[in-house]
Amino acid sequence: MLETHHQFSSEKLLIPRNEAARTLSISLGKLEDLIRSGQLDIVRIGRRVLVPHEAIRRFLGEMQSRHCARV
Repeated sequence: MLETHHQFSSEKLLIPRNEAARTLSISLGKLEDLIRSGQLDIVRIGRRVLVPHEAIRRFLGEMQSRHCARV
């Protein structure tokens, strides 16, 4: 039998938009703006729109890079 080893933390892989907005300390409207502009990736499952934790990390990394480039 083939065994695969995946190590998942207790962190959810996908979170709802309202939780993503809280995580980023922004309003839900601002989160929607980021999604519409393509700055933040989403995953659709049925009618649910979820934000991958990895997308939040990537967005924050890009924002940090932009900020550091300007300083």
